[in-house]
Amino acid sequence: MFKISGKFSKALFLVPAGLIVLLGIAIAGHLSSRSNVPITAEELAAPAPKIDDPQLSQLANSSTNSLERSRARYLLAMSLLKKYQGGQALKQLNGLEQDYSTMQPYIWLKQGRALQLTNELKSASEIWQKVAKTYKNSPIEAEALYRLNAIDPKYGDQAISQYPDYPLSGDILRDRLKQNPNQPNLLRILADSNPNASAQIANTLIKQYSNQLTAKDWDNIATGYWQQPDYQKAILAYGKATKNPTNLYRLSRSLQLSNKKEAAKSQYLNLVKTFPKSEEAPKALLRLSKLSQNQEAIGYLDRLIAQYPQESAQALQEKAQILEKLGNQKSASDTYQTLLKKYPDSDPASEYRWKMAFRFSQKGDLKNAIAWATTILDQNSTSPVAPKASYWLGKWSKQQGSNQRSEQFFKQTIVKYPQSYYAWRSAVNLGANVGDFNNVGLKKVTVEIPQQDPQPASGSILFKELFKLRQWSDAQRLYQGEMAAKKSPDVNDLFTGAILETKKNHFMQANNIILDLKKRDFPQDQQQLQSLRENSDYWYTLFPFPYQEEIVSNSQKNKLNPLLVTALMRQESAFQPDVKSPVGAVGLMQLMPATAKMVASQIKLPQYSLVNPKDNIALGTLYLKHTHEHYKNDSMLAVASYNAGPGNVSKWIKQYGLKDHDAFVEKIPFEETQKYVEAVFGNYWNYLRLYNPEVAGWINKISS
Repeated sequence: MFKISGKFSKALFLVPAGLIVLLGIAIAGHLSSRSNVPITAEELAAPAPKIDDPQLSQLANSSTNSLERSRARYLLAMSLLKKYQGGQALKQLNGLEQDYSTMQPYIWLKQGRALQLTNELKSASEIWQKVAKTYKNSPIEAEALYRLNAIDPKYGDQAISQYPDYPLSGDILRDRLKQNPNQPNLLRILADSNPNASAQIANTLIKQYSNQLTAKDWDNIATGYWQQPDYQKAILAYGKATKNPTNLYRLSRSLQLSNKKEAAKSQYLNLVKTFPKSEEAPKALLRLSKLSQNQEAIGYLDRLIAQYPQESAQALQEKAQILEKLGNQKSASDTYQTLLKKYPDSDPASEYRWKMAFRFSQKGDLKNAIAWATTILDQNSTSPVAPKASYWLGKWSKQQGSNQRSEQFFKQTIVKYPQSYYAWRSAVNLGANVGDFNNVGLKKVTVEIPQQDPQPASGSILFKELFKLRQWSDAQRLYQGEMAAKKSPDVNDLFTGAILETKKNHFMQANNIILDLKKRDFPQDQQQLQSLRENSDYWYTLFPFPYQEEIVSNSQKNKLNPLLVTALMRQESAFQPDVKSPVGAVGLMQLMPATAKMVASQIKLPQYSLVNPKDNIALGTLYLKHTHEHYKNDSMLAVASYNAGPGNVSKWIKQYGLKDHDAFVEKIPFEETQKYVEAVFGNYWNYLRLYNPEVAGWINKISS
């Protein structure tokens, strides 16, 4: 459990009845209001340095030699270069490397750019050649070669040959292809160095040079289609790619996701037969069971259980569930008992224990419910079900009249599982000022935004200095070059990559990178991940706060809690403004076009675009307001309706009643909606504990 540090700008906004103050403005106000406190160049770099910033100029031109002065000179030079003022930039850069040795290669690179802007091409070429010679076999050499390419194409040839994976080498390739598209070798280098390259490259290779492509070429093309994702085209490409377990599995999965059931089954079987010892083989058998009915499905699961004991826990769970649906309760019970006996510490075992615990609780048998849930904490304390078990043990203890034991369980849930949805539910039961289902939607919250960015966990000193100065493009390229030289990036490397993705507003990619860290099972990786999770930077990266101005202003207008709006938006789109769902929902708040049209007519907005963040947030918050009004500000029902529609929610209310909201959530029959509700309010809790100082302080007090 990390503790919130004091690295915040002062209260940024109070919603809904407050003045909206954005990050950049808040920092500027903070700087100008203080006295006798040295201003750092890092602060002046936020959000972007400006030539006319008097504080930046004052620090850059001061007579005191210091690291902060050197940083300010560099920032001022960058700002001047963006304005094409090469001569003025040179004044700041000349001799700077003597006082700022860490940044020597980039000072030289920028000096060359300044000389280029003043048409001193020979001098620019000489300094870039000096960089290439001084920093051979490093990403810095690639940077210099890219710049030299503008003077002599031979340097571009060298960049492509030595550094094909470097982003600027890709720029050289693309420029050459624009001049002469009929260069299949260049297209193949692009596809090979970056499988995520544009679909146009892959399409051109297939359309014009299909007969010349090797199996490796098809590997790269298929990987690009898989990651886009474009499963129809991936099917074609994987059909011609190298026959290995990964490619066969992706081919099978692409067929399945394209609703080509029988073809998918055939390829899964081919994979199991051809590569029976691969890690994809048991996955294929599990997929086959889900594509099959009853006894056929059980046959695949039995085969999985017999041949792949390391994957058997989930297979036993799937088999038992099928037997239950077939009405064979004894065989189902026996299968569950085998699961508990052979794999007691597995996640499927914990899920079955929870199933039994909740079933007993609904019968009023709290003794057995508590016994089953307690076993989860004893044997499955790290499973996804454990926070739920811990919270409900608190509820059931309270129902038994044991208030002290109940409070202990609630506190334990917050301390041991602080990021979980059930930590929020526990905080509600402990009387914290965090909002409950019936008032959280309208709750006023104070929010503070960290003044300092999450810091990289790996990378060179030079990279970290570029990062500190918010030179994002240079930092990202350098880091990519550094990682290309590593055989296998570790958890810290990948997390740093996630931070950099947020600087490009690629929040979905950053989120996916962080979530994938859990899948790495080497002890060193797990140790690094545990260390990261104890650092607030990890959580700020996982729960970013983009589009602050639009979220806050529209929340204020519609009298909604901005953190609930942010939480829902994160779940809907991971803050990717152009994302489209398979059913047609669009944008940050995933609005269906018909819904958006209806809402837009109410606010007389004739022209709008659902991929435009301002429009999407305006329409989405108004629609969320309507769902709250429909359910008398019951946020749980409003959020469930946002996902499943009012018709389903009305049916569930009649079926389950609303005596206990926690039980209602647990009984939602749509697994997607149940997880959606828990995820949205789990997001809300995380935004609250990260960005609300009162709640952060309360949690720290509970934890200590």
